[in-house]
Amino acid sequence: MGSIKDFCDIKQLETYMNSWAKTTGLAAAVTDKDGENIAVCGMSKNDSSRVKDFDLQLVMPDGSVAGRLTGGAVSGTDVNDGINKTAAGSLLKDMLMLFINLSYEQDKSSHTMEDISKGAEDAAGLIVQANKDISQISSFCNKQKILALNASIEAARAGEHGRGFSVVAEEVQGLAVNMSATSKSISATLAKLTDAINMMQHE
Repeated sequence: MGSIKDFCDIKQLETYMNSWAKTTGLAAAVTDKDGENIAVCGMSKNDSSRVKDFDLQLVMPDGSVAGRLTGGAVSGTDVNDGINKTAAGSLLKDMLMLFINLSYEQDKSSHTMEDISKGAEDAAGLIVQANKDISQISSFCNKQKILALNASIEAARAGEHGRGFSVVAEEVQGLAVNMSATSKSISATLAKLTDAINMMQHE
């Protein structure tokens, strides 16, 4: 997982934080997993390191630490009476984690769909090449059938001496027929694959 700022709308994150700051009179800052200060509310970025009434980890569902949320009362500002700073910090953390998790899943889904689309394009290209190869095999089969037919004719002309040659010609012709049937089966399978990929790309 990258930094929070890689998949989150930081302006939207700060909007949520500012609403919380107006309600509570407290300030807060979010740092990413590398310690970079990426969002603040109720104070300047210079003050963020001095406000430590709460210091909470931002933990993703998989257990990885995305960053930290720190904050509390800033000297010289009015804090709403009866505000429990630790509880207010926990509330903000829960709210931000909902947004961060949702943003992360949306980003991951977007990348997954891009990978699927790329994979489908690559598969379609391979199928085109495979169809060309099948066409070439079909051409070889037709030539093989003609050669086997010519061999059978020559074997018939040779009479008794051509009997062994005739057996070989029959085997070659049987092989050509089997290859032709196999190539048709492969072509049918490739056609189904093409249809499936086309449907996936248009969904």
